[in-house]
Amino acid sequence: MESRQNRILFWLPRLLTLLFAIFISLFALDVFSKESTFWEAVVGFIIHLIPTFVILLILYLAWRREWVGSVFFALLGIFYIIMTKLGMDILAYIFISGSLFVIALLFLWAWLNKRKIQKQEG
Repeated sequence: MESRQNRILFWLPRLLTLLFAIFISLFALDVFSKESTFWEAVVGFIIHLIPTFVILLILYLAWRREWVGSVFFALLGIFYIIMTKLGMDILAYIFISGSLFVIALLFLWAWLNKRKIQKQEG
C-alpha cells in the first residue's frame, strides 16, 4: 500500500504541473483572434507561451529535486499576485496562484516523503 502511495505522491505534482501548463497555454490562443498577419500571430503566440516554457523548465528542474518545484512554484504564485496588483477577479487568483500553491505543496510533500523513505532505508 505504501508503495502505491509513494507512486501517487511522485506523479501527482508532475501531472498537475503538465495540466496547468496546458491550461496556461490556452490563453496564448487569443493572439489568433486579432487582426494581424500570420507572422505577427506566430510571434505573439510564442511570446504568450513564455509562462508555459517557464513552468515546463521548473518541472524539468523539479523532476528529481522536488524541493526546487516547491520553492519555484510557490514563488510563481506570489509573483502572479504581485504582478497583477490584486486587480484581477478572485477566480483568477484561485485558478492561477491557487493551482501553483497546490503544486508547490505537493512537491514539498513528495520531497519530505522521499527524505523519510531515504532515512528508513539508510
